[in-house]
Amino acid sequence: MALRTLILSVASVLVALVASELLLRAFTPPTFLQRNYGGFGPWRVYDPVLSWTNSPGYQDFQVRINSLGFRGPEIEREKPDGVTRIVCLGDSATFGVWQEEGGKLGFAGYPEALAEEIAAAGLTDVEVINAGVVGYTSSHGLRQLIVEVLDLEPDIVTVRFGMNDHGVSNAPALRSEEPPPGLMRTLVYEYGEWRLVRLALAVIQRLDFLYPEANSVRWVEGDTYAKNLRRFAELGREHGFKLLFVDYPLRAIERGESPGDEGRIVGYAMLGAPGLAELHALHETGQEIARRVATREGVRWVETESALRASPEPPFSDFDLVHPNEFGARIIGRVLFETLVELGWLNPATPPGPDANPAH
Repeated sequence: MALRTLILSVASVLVALVASELLLRAFTPPTFLQRNYGGFGPWRVYDPVLSWTNSPGYQDFQVRINSLGFRGPEIEREKPDGVTRIVCLGDSATFGVWQEEGGKLGFAGYPEALAEEIAAAGLTDVEVINAGVVGYTSSHGLRQLIVEVLDLEPDIVTVRFGMNDHGVSNAPALRSEEPPPGLMRTLVYEYGEWRLVRLALAVIQRLDFLYPEANSVRWVEGDTYAKNLRRFAELGREHGFKLLFVDYPLRAIERGESPGDEGRIVGYAMLGAPGLAELHALHETGQEIARRVATREGVRWVETESALRASPEPPFSDFDLVHPNEFGARIIGRVLFETLVELGWLNPATPPGPDANPAH
């Protein structure tokens, strides 16, 4: 009798949950929880699973977000036969944005530069996806990989995080740390498209008492950063994609401060350091963590800093010490392309000459 009662109770709960999901699908659009997030770019929207993401289908004269939420042209969700698919995970420096004088924004990302290098080499069966999202940390990128990117069957994944990780979190409820194995991880990873799950996550994220106070913790602590990077490597082995960790150099410290603080994309306080020298030291600590994980996990570490420093033209503007400008993005794209060819992951029929795609 007790067993029968238990079975009926569980069945009733399941029926109620399914009925609630069907009602939500019947009376709400898929975007019913979306809203502009954080004021940086009208293309960035709140998402209860990913914390925030690019708004699918957004387009203006500078930025185009495709229907899958990635910057760039439309792609097929199902990978075409014979295509090598490269996905670039990262933050605003991957998405492609930097600041010029007067608060003016420039737009160019190294994934697009990599795609140009590939096209110049005559490779027509390679697809580059810019999965960068402004403000993302390694925790956000890990969740994005699991819930959005794995279904795209990537052959190669590049990972470039670190700057936002050591920044101070103004929204600890949205840090997107990986849930421990169990019910919550299953809900987020397997049922994150269910509107009932999304609604429940949105409600939980509004319960401030569950989280540290704003600006009291970093977005990602150092041990979590290392754990996230190890998870990227683990997922690469599990799902059969090749993995690259890309370094994240800042503008050379010798160039000094950016002129003025007003209107800057980044400030020392939000990046977790009181000044320029401290920021470089803090950031280098994170870079050392990433290099160490790459070595231990057998992941190729792509070093772009020397190429950026050797550039005949400044790869960073005077007003942005974090985000490479268009020239810098092209240098990173070129180094990535050369690395992929060196590893034998790309095989151009005719290797491009030094002037095939000049970085300017």
